[in-house]
Formats: sequence, structure tokens, C-alpha cells
Amino acid sequence: MTDDLLPVLSGVTADDCSWTVLAGFESDDVVVTLIRRLKGDRKATSGFKGPRTTGLPVRAWIGRADGLPSFVMVRAAPSVRSIVGFDAAGVEHPLAMSQVIEAFGLRFGVVAFPERMPIVRIVYNDAGTRDQLELRRPGPSTPGKGSGWRAT
Repeated sequence: MTDDLLPVLSGVTADDCSWTVLAGFESDDVVVTLIRRLKGDRKATSGFKGPRTTGLPVRAWIGRADGLPSFVMVRAAPSVRSIVGFDAAGVEHPLAMSQVIEAFGLRFGVVAFPERMPIVRIVYNDAGTRDQLELRRPGPSTPGKGSGWRAT
């Protein structure tokens, strides 16, 4: 399935976990968004899918895989200028954001966070208006796939 997806954002965490966000259409308006992670001999791919637009400017997913950092991944409307994750202590974790990816009419974003201090909410700036989403902690992971919850 990942062969049909386009890389839209990539990077490397401070602890040398390389990651790539991939996106593609499952049908005319259903977008699949995955994050592929690799660190040493550990690797996992997981994510979410759903309508390209839902009336909300941001769709978020939070997930983890054993032996790899946990991530928050988002799809955002082109009008969303920035997104910051906050952990339970109130520490800010800015998301890396793509430019608008024309094939989807969306921006994509991601941030890794330590397992001991998960991101609990994200705050976004949508054309000058600030709003937020509360995130739920993911459940146990499936080897090679990971796990995740999404907030919409």
C-alpha cells in the first residue's frame, strides 16, 4: 500500500530515528496519511485515513511503536500557519510543517516526543485564529505497525 503514497515531509529526531510522512488517496476524497519510522533495526509504519476535508482545519493522530519515539502527526488546511504541541507540563513542542502539498490541498506536520511526557493537546493558528485539539494517549502497539488515536 505504501508504494502508492507520496512522501510529503521527512526528518530525523535528536535520537537518530528517521521518519517520513506519506500521503495518498484511497478514493476521491479519502486521504491516507502514514508515518514510517526507522531507528537501527526497529521500524514501524502507522497512521490514519479519512475525508480530506471535514469542516475542521486540523485532523490529528498520536501514535507509538515499541522501541521508537512517539509522534503526533497532522493534516491541516492551507490556512493553518503553525501548530504547537503541549505536553502535560505545558512545555511547547512545535510541529515541523510542510508547505501546501498541491496534490492534496493540505499541509502535513509532525513532532516526536518522549514517552514519559506525551503531547496532550495541540494549538494551531488558522488564518489568525487560535484553536486547540485535546489528544488521547495511544494504546499498546502492534509490532511493525504501532498504534494510534486520532483527534478530530
